[in-house]
Amino acid sequence: MSVLLWVVAVLVFVACIPIAVLFSNLVFISEITEFKSQRGADFEVNSEFISIKELENHSKQVIDAEKAVNFDVNNSDLPVGIEMVLTGSGEIKENEPFNRHEDDKPALQLTLEKSLRQLLFVGNKVYQQDGDELGPLLHQFNEFSHFSFVNYIDENTILIVASLAEFQHVENRLWQVNLSDFSKMLLSSDPYFTFSRPPKTITPAGSASVIVIYYSGNYAFGHGGHSSRPKQSTIRLYSPKYLQGNELVMINYKGGTVIDARFEGESIVLTADPSRPFTVDDRERPARFWSVGGY
Repeated sequence: MSVLLWVVAVLVFVACIPIAVLFSNLVFISEITEFKSQRGADFEVNSEFISIKELENHSKQVIDAEKAVNFDVNNSDLPVGIEMVLTGSGEIKENEPFNRHEDDKPALQLTLEKSLRQLLFVGNKVYQQDGDELGPLLHQFNEFSHFSFVNYIDENTILIVASLAEFQHVENRLWQVNLSDFSKMLLSSDPYFTFSRPPKTITPAGSASVIVIYYSGNYAFGHGGHSSRPKQSTIRLYSPKYLQGNELVMINYKGGTVIDARFEGESIVLTADPSRPFTVDDRERPARFWSVGGY
C-alpha cells in the first residue's frame, strides 16, 4: 500500500508541475522578464566594419520616452499610412469607427512625399488612388491577408507590415517593398506591436539620408496595455551609398530601446531609453547613448 501511495504522490506532483510553472509566470512575470532581458550583449553589429561605443551620460539623464497618453516619440519624419475606409460604392472616406457600414473595407492611404501620388492598401491589394475614388490595381500580394502599417522611405521604397495569409491568426512580418516592381525583402519576422511602437523614420537636416529604427520581439513585464518593451531596436540606413538600405546595428533591450538618432560628424548617435513599463516598480533608468561609425 505504501508503494501505491508513493506512486500516486509522484504522479500528483508531476501533474502539478505545469500548474506551478504557469502560476509562477503569472505572478513573477516582471522578475522573470527582467532576468531574461538582462542576459547577453547590449548590441550586435551587422558588419565587421561597423564600430559602436557607448557615450557617457554624466548627468544620469532620464528620458522616459513612453508616456501613457503621449506617443509623440513614435512620430516619423516621413509619411505613414493613414487609416481610411473603402465604401461599397468605391469611395474613399476617413475612418470613423462609430459610423462604419457593413460593406466598408479598412484601408491605408499613403501619400508619396515628392510626387504626392497616393496609394491605397486594401486587404492584400495595392491601388492607385484617383481623388476620392479607387484607381487601377497596381499589385496583389497573394501571400498576405491584410496590411497593418505602411511607411514611406522614398519614391521607390516603402516599408509594410502585413499578416501572412497561410495562418488563421494574425502573423505579422515587416517587409521592404520596391514600388517599381513590388519585389520585397523581409526585414523582421517578429515585428513589435505597430500600434504601440511602429517603425520610425528620421531625416537629419541637411542630409540626403534616411535613418530607420524598427523594433522586433516582445518582453512582457505584465499583463495588459503598456506592460511590454521590444526585445531589439534595429538601425537601418538609406543613403546615396545604400539606396536599398543597410542594417548597421541591433541594440538589444539591455542597451535600451532606441528612440532617436542623429548624425554627429562621421558617426550616428543613438538615444536609447532603458526605462521599464508602468507596471514595474522603480521603472526609471538613466538614458544610454551609442555612437555608431564605420558605415
